[in-house]
Amino acid sequence: MSDHSSLVGGSSADRYINCLGAAQLGKSVPVPMVGAAAHLGTALHYVMEALLKPEATAVPRDLIGDVVELDETDAGGNPVKIELTEALVLMKIQPAIDWFEQVLKPDQYWLEERVEFKGELEGAFGTADVLYIKDGTAGVVDWKFGGHRVSAKNNAQLQFYLAAALQSEWFYDMTVKEGLMHFEAHIVQPSFQYRAGNAKAMEDIANRARYSFEDLCLFHASLRWAKKMKDEGNHTLSCGRWCQFCRAQPVCPAWSQRGSDAIASLKKVPVEGAVFKSGAKKGETKPVSPAVQSKATLALEAEDTIRERYLEATALSGWCEAVKKYVADRFAAGAPIKGLKRVVHREVRMWKDEEKARLWAKAKGLGASEYNTPRALISVAKMEALLGEGTLKESLVQKAPRGIAVVRENDPRPSVDGFESSSSSALSDALNKT
Repeated sequence: MSDHSSLVGGSSADRYINCLGAAQLGKSVPVPMVGAAAHLGTALHYVMEALLKPEATAVPRDLIGDVVELDETDAGGNPVKIELTEALVLMKIQPAIDWFEQVLKPDQYWLEERVEFKGELEGAFGTADVLYIKDGTAGVVDWKFGGHRVSAKNNAQLQFYLAAALQSEWFYDMTVKEGLMHFEAHIVQPSFQYRAGNAKAMEDIANRARYSFEDLCLFHASLRWAKKMKDEGNHTLSCGRWCQFCRAQPVCPAWSQRGSDAIASLKKVPVEGAVFKSGAKKGETKPVSPAVQSKATLALEAEDTIRERYLEATALSGWCEAVKKYVADRFAAGAPIKGLKRVVHREVRMWKDEEKARLWAKAKGLGASEYNTPRALISVAKMEALLGEGTLKESLVQKAPRGIAVVRENDPRPSVDGFESSSSSALSDALNKT
């Protein structure tokens, strides 16, 4: 694994092209801590590279119980260590290796290959998980170990890797000069094979797209155009799918305006002919709330309008979640927002010791695939559903807070932080200006 380009890399290419102002706006937002899911993904990429090296002799099962130590630290400043549990190895690593060896079967391949642009885009680079050549075709493979489904079609990250690889003389000579004018791109997601109950064909853990040499040249031109616009001072903000992993989305003026416009569009007066009698005496009308009015309006609108509103609401829900996460991260960083505080959300049953619970489940006759998920032991509720109510050994279970919620400061629940959110600090004051 490698560092990231300060100009543009594979994961930021879509945003770089479609939102000219994202990079500049991002400078006003603190860089968030790397989460556990990202650490896990990094560790699994290391494992894939080690197992696929030509000289490797180990098989996935050999690694069960091993610990991968990353060159990264957690929130407490401790080195990040990832244990390769049986569930991780059998549900994530093994399916990916099987797909590579049994389905792709490349003639030649290169692992964790750094690819970079030249000329106007010098400084733009990324790391392709796998570049390969097979039977007159060439392509790229990207491992995705999370639970978010990603398509290889119209995928800027994969186009970035292929277009950048073609800047390398060795890859260009082995492909385009040899008459290879079409390239394949694969997203491999083992999690989805597991979720399908292992009933799907091995090919289905991956999805593929084809890009022509012309497609990649056009993509390269789009990157150059975006850089030219930025160099000329054009930092226009634009909302879209590319915002999903942008850390500046919660404070983006374009998204705020989009949200305001959507809310305003629902605050319409009733359409002519709509009659509201709720709570009114005979022969009278009574004012109703905007919510009731908008329901009546929606009921009379054309289906295509409702469809567009639904799609807009779906997009805005992602922005709302990003805003919530931004606020939660502010509190976690010791920079509370005035007028808000953190409280315990609610209590749920959790395992005291997952290893003891696994042994207990095994003794009850359950198989590993029944009581494990790709990441951990199944929840207490799911275990109870499998074995029947009242069968759980209570000494294995405890009640614990289910997360922390951020609420208004006048909420009656006590703050978990032990301070009022209106307290000031240098960091809080600085962040409140963003």
